[in-house]
Amino acid sequence: RLLLELPAELKAAREVADLRAQLQLQRSDWDAFTAEIAAGSWGPMPPETLKLALASRLMADRDRPALRRQVWDEAVDSTAQNLVGLRMLTRLAGQWQWDNESERTMWAIVKGFPEETWAPLALFYAYRAKDRASDMRELALLLSQRNADVARFQQDWALLDLLTNPTRQWNRSKDVAQQLHKVAPQNPYFATTYALALHQAGRSLEALTVIEALAETDLLLPARAPYLAVIYGGARRKVAAERYIAASAELPLLAEERALLVQAREALLPSARPVSAAKTTAKTSDKSSPQTGAQPASTPTENPTAQPSAKPPASP
Repeated sequence: RLLLELPAELKAAREVADLRAQLQLQRSDWDAFTAEIAAGSWGPMPPETLKLALASRLMADRDRPALRRQVWDEAVDSTAQNLVGLRMLTRLAGQWQWDNESERTMWAIVKGFPEETWAPLALFYAYRAKDRASDMRELALLLSQRNADVARFQQDWALLDLLTNPTRQWNRSKDVAQQLHKVAPQNPYFATTYALALHQAGRSLEALTVIEALAETDLLLPARAPYLAVIYGGARRKVAAERYIAASAELPLLAEERALLVQAREALLPSARPVSAAKTTAKTSDKSSPQTGAQPASTPTENPTAQPSAKPPASP
């Protein structure tokens, strides 16, 4: 009612039209909503896009999931080159709580409009919340290929590949981790990833040497705790490993990070195989325990080391 009582010049304002369309969407007043969108309240877009989206909603109401998906994908295809239309579809999917449709639409934005840095960030956090590290890795791979000269994106992909594809083989992700560490050996994010690569390759004492070259304060980040736990555990540094295992107890970890804690515990069992000899002699002292109250915990989600405006979740 308040919107109806506004002066004519205010009713025509873009912000008011946007709000009016949003209210109609929330009320499921499809005729009014369609007319508002056709009038350009949310910007110019192919006219068939909204028709297809509403047809998809109709299929959902009739419990026809296969048709719902097919028609929604047609809606996305109809506006694949039109950012306004894709934004509208993400708003509709959000309003209807259609996570899968929202995900597929945001992927269309990521692939077609790389300057829209909010889309990969939103996907990363959605995947993180759903414990979908493999999907995080695939998104990180795309960003690393698109930004080959940005260390941050190379680091994100390398860590996620190590987590989701653990192997003793010295593969590409281990190579990337090694090169990043070589360029910036005091970067704690790069060092942690490289140490994990060494640990996976069976070079636990070398991994420990990399970690113990860091400053004491670098070991206090809560999100780093499960990685330090498995590295200290692999090197049979019982006191430090148990500290980081305990520090990880309340963190919101990915399944792959929880697996690191399992490995750390198993490495400390009396029946565990001895650490194999390494070329590098590791320090024997245990570093200080992590400061669990220091800052919000994250898994590959926060990395202040790099500069791009699109800040996809990164490494511990």
